[in-house]
Amino acid sequence: MKQPYLYFGRKGYYAFPAIANGNHTATPVTNVNGFMVPANKAVTDDASAYLQLSHRAVDAGTNTRSAIVIANGPRPGTPAFTGDNAKANIVAGEVSILDNKEALLVESTGQLTVTLVGTDGGLTATANDFLYLEEIKFNANVGPYNEATADICLPASNFISAQPVAYTAAGGVHWDLAVQDKTKLIFKSLHGSGDGVTTINIIHTADKYKEICEAMQELCNSSVYEEMVKVHYLDANGQHVHNAFSSRGITIYGMNIIK
Repeated sequence: MKQPYLYFGRKGYYAFPAIANGNHTATPVTNVNGFMVPANKAVTDDASAYLQLSHRAVDAGTNTRSAIVIANGPRPGTPAFTGDNAKANIVAGEVSILDNKEALLVESTGQLTVTLVGTDGGLTATANDFLYLEEIKFNANVGPYNEATADICLPASNFISAQPVAYTAAGGVHWDLAVQDKTKLIFKSLHGSGDGVTTINIIHTADKYKEICEAMQELCNSSVYEEMVKVHYLDANGQHVHNAFSSRGITIYGMNIIK
């Protein structure tokens, strides 16, 4: 019997509260908390080509910080953040994409961790602020590539159900203040081991559970048989999402696979 085969590719996403005046070196990024395991990188390496670290300021700050790119445009009444203006104080509600070349993203001891350099030249967050580490492009430094969590291609007939899950990380919002939800797509396992299922966890636009069910129905009823249906994946150019999801207003922020 002909049937479509659905391809799912992982996308790392780690949203977490900031530590007041401190470096974030205590919690490594893992498949559990961040849907990815980035390889060690020296702080002078530029991982920003494939990992993006953003800071959402809930509180105003009197400290200055290293050169950054403001994700939601310049502060009202001021020019763009370039040159000396990049050293301006933080205002409440400001969102910044941090420049990894300023040693703001990684350290080379143990598994990759997020490091915010405070008093020695970087951004000093408050305990009310939030940080977001997102995988934005495919790169061999982000993995792991193992049987348990690697990308997967599944027969559509193996799809069992979609289950909504509460999502509360970083207040349940992206740095652009888009509200987020989480859904599990459950398939019969190809291995037949453990609990016999493969789970695709998706962090996505809020209030889209019905639309996700509709998208999966569309994909499972697809007449594409000669090639796999690419539901979601990253490559060197960025993220790709099937029209069955994107046309329904579903943004996929993170995805991991548990077999």
